[in-house]
Amino acid sequence: MGVTNTRGERVFAIGTHIGGTEIPPIEGAATVRVQFKMPPLVPGQYGLDFGFYDRTGTVLDAVYGAATIEVLKDDYLVMLESHTHHMGNIMVRSEWTCSQEADALDLISAEAPKVNSSESAP
Repeated sequence: MGVTNTRGERVFAIGTHIGGTEIPPIEGAATVRVQFKMPPLVPGQYGLDFGFYDRTGTVLDAVYGAATIEVLKDDYLVMLESHTHHMGNIMVRSEWTCSQEADALDLISAEAPKVNSSESAP
């Protein structure tokens, strides 16, 4: 199974050959189920592709664009309007902090050029 973005790029794919799972030969009607954790995708529409292959990798059947899913925006994505494909398809949540330590402030002050207030600006 593969998930594709609206630009036709593969976002990720899963398969028995990737995880080392082996499905026994199937004759007649059967149901194949898979469970996986969906990565945190950027909001938007994605296509689902399905394929069945034999042990040699020969395609037995494939359906591209078999279904679509829509990932909805949540409160974390405050800048969604400015999101571009350069940022990718997976949203990694992060928390940022900034602390200015006294030593760091002293270093910044020491490196800053001194300006004499009596000098005129150019």
